[in-house]
Parts: sequence; structure tokens; C-alpha cells
Amino acid sequence: MPLEAITSESVVTIAVLVAIGVGTYFRIVVEFEQLHALSSSDDSTSTPPKTNCPSCGSRTTDDGTCDYCGESLAEDPADHDSSDRTQTESGWSDETGWS
Repeated sequence: MPLEAITSESVVTIAVLVAIGVGTYFRIVVEFEQLHALSSSDDSTSTPPKTNCPSCGSRTTDDGTCDYCGESLAEDPADHDSSDRTQTESGWSDETGWS
């Protein structure tokens, strides 16, 4: 492109396009930062941690007792003997299948 083809009108057009691009870039960056700040903030409205009740299996808050059956959420190792897994409440046997 010869230098004579560059007019003041084309320089202004390029300057306007660059200004629009830079402005759009900064707006996107600012909005991203605002969204990131909102999503990573630790506020008191966050949900409490949950766990499954070892007695009834329901999903409940992890505060020591089940919200549904009232049982303690701490598993007692004596209640669950992992060496004797032949029969369960559902009738399933690990050795023979359904009984």
C-alpha cells in the first residue's frame, strides 16, 4: 500500500476501531474479575457440609446426628463387621448372590 493511499480518514477509522477493541477488552476483564470475586467469596450464606447417614442412608447435614432418623452420624466399627459380609438386609449374599 503506497503512502499516498493512507488518508486522514483511514487513520481516524483505524483509531476508532482500536479504541473500541481496547474498551471492549477492558470491559470483559472487569466483568470477569467481578464474577470471579462473587463466585469465590466466602459468605455466611453458603450451604453447610452434608454426609450420608450410616443408619438410614439419607443425605443430612454433618452436625453429629441425622436430621431424619436422629441416629449418630459417627460410625461405630463394632456395628459394621467387614469380615462377615454374607447376608445383608436386602437379601443379597456376596458368596451366592440373591437369597
